[in-house]
Amino acid sequence: LLQAGDPRAAEMLRRAIELGSATPRLWLDLGAAEATRGRFTTAAEAFATAADMAPQDPVPRYNLGEVLFKRWQQAPPTGATRAQLQQEASAAYGAVEVLQADYRNVRQRLQQLAAATP
Repeated sequence: LLQAGDPRAAEMLRRAIELGSATPRLWLDLGAAEATRGRFTTAAEAFATAADMAPQDPVPRYNLGEVLFKRWQQAPPTGATRAQLQQEASAAYGAVEVLQADYRNVRQRLQQLAAATP
């Protein structure tokens, strides 16, 4: 369902987690399904859970950073929410950089966030 882009994927993944199949992969998939649906807060929570379960894996932290980055981009140009999202995205990408400095575009994202600091 997830690969087909079916919106029911999130419900099925959540049900699998509730039934005791809570693995980092399921949480990652749930985060991806929720992000596809535009539910970025829920996606961020799923990615954060996957990151907690797999502390040495850069993938969940990177995905968390991407969701937070997207929310930051969509936030009003001023305000506490935007600043908070900027901090959270920077922390997520910073954690990825510690694990694997050359992972995807982590450095670029960190530079973009730093350049936006007032």
